[in-house]
Amino acid sequence: SGAVPITGRAVHEAFQYYKLEYAFGANATDGFAYFDGANSPVDGGTLGVLNTPSLPNGAYTLLLTVVDLSANYPPPCSVTVTIQN
Repeated sequence: SGAVPITGRAVHEAFQYYKLEYAFGANATDGFAYFDGANSPVDGGTLGVLNTPSLPNGAYTLLLTVVDLSANYPPPCSVTVTIQN
């Protein structure tokens, strides 16, 4: 609980930006809300911070989307996490 760092990789040969989003429920497919992102690639480090005290306990899906210079993006990466404050 608290401010949880999200680590990983956000890289692309034509990188423009990445965004991190969350949605309530395991394997969610909609209802995502933005919580962090950047205009610089990250190759193995902190991508952002999820502030969990503002979220009810339960399963959530985190979604990482990398957008290229043409505003296209490969399939986003998702992971299910459980929040227990």
